[in-house]
Amino acid sequence: MKHFVKIVLLSALYIFTASLQAEESKDSVLVQMFKWFNVAYVEDQAFTEDGFAQYFTDDIVFELNGKRSPKGLKSLTERFNKLKNTYYRIEIILPMKEEFSSGNRIFTYHLNRGKIKEDEAWSGFSHVMGWADIEDGKIDFINFANYDEPEPSK
Repeated sequence: MKHFVKIVLLSALYIFTASLQAEESKDSVLVQMFKWFNVAYVEDQAFTEDGFAQYFTDDIVFELNGKRSPKGLKSLTERFNKLKNTYYRIEIILPMKEEFSSGNRIFTYHLNRGKIKEDEAWSGFSHVMGWADIEDGKIDFINFANYDEPEPSK
């Protein structure tokens, strides 16, 4: 009987794990990257090129509000490590407000928020819209425009 109970429990665990993996695989590579980013941002270590390489091509191009960063994982890693050194916390709010795909392009409208110091309140939201081009399952180009919501008057 004990053996039967173990088999039933292990089977249930396997089915639960498989359903979680299936749910995760339904997420676009952009959502997967945002989830990773939110976790990696709060870790003590700096971002690494290997971390970004899970989601981005080697020659990723990142454009924000019309300003294009130099091509590549090194530039992307440096950009986000500068943010990490400036802001105590940045969070990409999930689920996104809007997300849809057309061909190899993912369109998004999502919100970000941040804190400069640990003991500060969250700042207002940054509204981000744009798209990501996907190549071989990884993000090859991002073109985002953002608007920082004004802080409420006191």
